[in-house]
Amino acid sequence: QFRDVTLKSVFIEVDGQFIDYLRSDGVILPQEVEGGDGVEWSDDDVDNDDDGDDSGSLRPSFPQLTEFITSTLATWGSPVFPKLNWSAPKDAAWVNGGTMKCTHAKDVYMLLKSSDFIMHDVDFALEGGSRQEFNFSLILRKWCNLHRSMEFRCFVKNDDVIAVSQRDVTQCYPFLKEERQDTLELLLNFFREKVRGKFAGGSLSEYVFDTYIDKRRRVWLVDFNVYHSTTDALLYEWSELADLNGDRPELRVLEEEKEVRADPLASYRAPIDTVQLASSS
Repeated sequence: QFRDVTLKSVFIEVDGQFIDYLRSDGVILPQEVEGGDGVEWSDDDVDNDDDGDDSGSLRPSFPQLTEFITSTLATWGSPVFPKLNWSAPKDAAWVNGGTMKCTHAKDVYMLLKSSDFIMHDVDFALEGGSRQEFNFSLILRKWCNLHRSMEFRCFVKNDDVIAVSQRDVTQCYPFLKEERQDTLELLLNFFREKVRGKFAGGSLSEYVFDTYIDKRRRVWLVDFNVYHSTTDALLYEWSELADLNGDRPELRVLEEEKEVRADPLASYRAPIDTVQLASSS
């Protein structure tokens, strides 16, 4: 239903065995993944030198999922970036050269397996429910080079957009202030025409969605997120959003350099032990 307004995507439902794999300790790549020779790192590596090399027998196997990834890469002839239902493994980009761009199945597995965001998706994104009652899917999206200045997050409550925020809060883009009202109207019209009453079959009246505006001023739907404090409110506070309604939605942007905020992903750019090792050498 969003095919004409979203980035090119495909998805496959994943089973409980794969979810258990994501939740298990260590990073072990599936048997059928080229270059996946077993454990990349694990808490169990200590004092295991005498156990012999039996990593092959311990490696999981997801042939259908791996074929889905490799065939998508081949069909599109383009890199992809992966996500689960709600979250993308942006915090794990450090294992993939600092990018979410995946050119092999190994890249996809490494990102998913190394991400705290994905673990949150599995265990906490839908509080009050169990993962046995929820169908998880792996989504692959065709890689696009998006200008971060043109990404916006929209907050929906009672089927109305109540607030919009600049997505990248680590930089000030002066032109956003000048175009604020036109951009807000563009996003509100997009919501009314393309999103309202359609997400989750119209069963949800509260959610968050991310958008991108291209150079032709066309709006694209990038992602959906839960309407919950687990989703970054960016230039708002969740306590503030609780008091807002859709009567007079505002688009907030950074107006001065002094308002720039720290990159929320900065602390995820390398594992803590790696940082400590580097600083002590």
